[in-house]
Amino acid sequence: MRGLQGTGCLGCLKHFPGIGAGEVDSHEQMPIVKLSHDDLIAQDLAPYIELFQRRDDRVRCVMVSHGGFPNINIKEETTGGLLEPASLNYAIVTELLREELGYQHLVVTDDLEMGAISRHCEIEDASVRAFKAGDDMLLICADPDKIRRGYRALLSAAQEDHISAESIHASLKRIAAIKAIAAPPLPLDLERFQSLSNEINELNSKLNYTYGGTVT
Repeated sequence: MRGLQGTGCLGCLKHFPGIGAGEVDSHEQMPIVKLSHDDLIAQDLAPYIELFQRRDDRVRCVMVSHGGFPNINIKEETTGGLLEPASLNYAIVTELLREELGYQHLVVTDDLEMGAISRHCEIEDASVRAFKAGDDMLLICADPDKIRRGYRALLSAAQEDHISAESIHASLKRIAAIKAIAAPPLPLDLERFQSLSNEINELNSKLNYTYGGTVT
């Protein structure tokens, strides 16, 4: 993160609060993480806690996973049955991340088109629930129609006072703060780009010759 942000790129920690103990890919379905609150704090959350406590305020963006945490929070009649994915879960995003761990900067969801979400609810519902959970920015990464549907759902929720103006302004303030520390992109240098491309091709050819296989 020091290296990235020292060059003006923004680093993002993911996938809060940790999905390493899950046994399925959240691109397909919801990973179930059966760690207790104390075990989660001691294991998956230990790096987050250490980085959050640094005086340089290094962590400015956290992505929340779509994992389900039955020993942390269970809600009836929600996505995936009794479990609500972390990205849509107020108990995870606001109570655990913001209040218990004291993190106050930008929070983003993982892609809301992933199977862990899309198998159980429409993009409109997912978008509104994610914002109500405390996420500032929502990732909808592939389908332009779903991006527009998510936007319209949030707009409608705001107009009907289902989400507060105060929460919208708080998120906009966090978004503006992280944009302010990002450096403008470097100008495209086609000659440098071609030079690097040639170096990579040459290295690939040498490794392929040496090991007799394809290097990716």
